[in-house]
Amino acid sequence: MALPWYRLSVSGNITLRILYGVIYNFIAYVSVGFGTVVVTLFVHEGLGYKVAVATAVYAIQYLATAIAQPTAGWVCDHIGAKRSVVMGMAANFFYGVLLICVGVFSSHAELALTILIVARVLQGLSEGWSTTGTIIWNIATVGAQHTARAISWNGITTYGGIALGGYLATFLYPAWGILGVGVIIVAISAVGLWIALLRPHIAPPSLREGSKRLKISQILERIYLHGTSLALGSIGFGIIMTFTALYFGAIQWGPYAGQAIASFGIVFVLVRLFFGQMIDRKGGFSIAFISFAVETVGVLVYWAAPVPLVAILGCALIGGGFSLVYPALGVELTKIVGAENRGSAIGFYSLFLDFSMITLAFLGIAQDYIGYSGIFLTGVILTALGGIVAYGAMRVQYHRYPETKR
Repeated sequence: MALPWYRLSVSGNITLRILYGVIYNFIAYVSVGFGTVVVTLFVHEGLGYKVAVATAVYAIQYLATAIAQPTAGWVCDHIGAKRSVVMGMAANFFYGVLLICVGVFSSHAELALTILIVARVLQGLSEGWSTTGTIIWNIATVGAQHTARAISWNGITTYGGIALGGYLATFLYPAWGILGVGVIIVAISAVGLWIALLRPHIAPPSLREGSKRLKISQILERIYLHGTSLALGSIGFGIIMTFTALYFGAIQWGPYAGQAIASFGIVFVLVRLFFGQMIDRKGGFSIAFISFAVETVGVLVYWAAPVPLVAILGCALIGGGFSLVYPALGVELTKIVGAENRGSAIGFYSLFLDFSMITLAFLGIAQDYIGYSGIFLTGVILTALGGIVAYGAMRVQYHRYPETKR
C-alpha cells in the first residue's frame, strides 16, 4: 500500500525525503524575505523614523534568533526535532498576526513600532526554531552520511525563500501594505504547522543508551573558530539583506532593489544545487576557502558599483560565494561533536551567524558618519578575514582531531 503523502519523508529517494523536510524552513524564510524589504521601509518611510531605528528594528529579529538557536539545539537533542519545528511554525503564525495589527495601527507611530518590535522577536524565535529543527530532523531521517546534502537543501530553501519573499515584497508591499504581508504569512505558516504536526516523530540520539553528552563549554570550545569564520562570512549577506532597499532608494536605484536581492538568492540556490556535492568530494575547508574568495570579490564589486547592473552582479557574486560557507564549515564541525550533540552544535554554530547580523545594527548607526560606502568597504575587509579564520579552524581541527583530515 502506498504511504500517505505526509509520511513519504520516511522512505524512498534521499533528495525527495529531504525536500519533504525543508518545507517548514522555506515557509519561515519566505517570511524573512518579506521582512528584508518591508521592515526598514515601513519604519523609515511609513512611520518616519531614522535609518538607525529602522536597521535596529530589523536586527532585533537576529537577537531573538540568537536566543532561539541554543534552545532549539537543546530541544532537538533531548525531545526531538519535530517539537522545535512545530514551535517555529507557531511563532511564525503569530508573527503574521502581529504584522496585521501593525497595519491596523499604522497611523499611531509609537504603538505600531512597539507591536512591530514584538513581531520581530517572534520572527526571530521562529527562524531559530525552524531552521535548526529542520536540519536535525532531516539528518535523523536520511542519516549522518547525508549531512552535507541535508544542510545544503536547508540553505537552498533558506536563501531561495529570502529571495522569493524579498522579490514578492517589492510588489505586494506597495499594493497591500504591511497588513497584506501579514495575512500571507499567517496563511503559509498555518500550512507549515499542519504539515509538521502530521509528520512522524524521531527520537533523538541522546535518548539512546550509552550516548555521550558534551557540556556547552566543550561544544563551544570545539566549534568557535568555525562559527567565527561563518559570522565574518555572513557580513556580505547581511549587507545585502539590511541595506540594499535603503541604499538603492537613497541613490534613486529603488526599482532595482528587488532584482538585486533576487540575484543573490538565485545564484545562491544554483551554486548549492550544482556544486553542493563538492563538499563531500573535496572537503569542507577547501570549498570554504574558494567561497570566501568569491564572496569577498562580490562585496568589493557591490561597493564600487557605478550603475545598478554592476551592483546586481556584485549581489550575485556574494550569493555564489556565501552559498557553500555554512554547509562546508558545518560538515566539518559535525565530525568533532558526535551525533548526540549535533543539535546543540548546529544551534550554537548558527548563533554566530545571528550575532553577525546583530552587528549590522551598529553599522546602521555608523551610516550617519561613514556613509553606505564605508559600510560596504567594512564588509569587504570582514569577509576576507572570514577566510583567514577558516584556515585557522582547519589547522586547529586537523591538529586536535587528525582522523577528520581528508
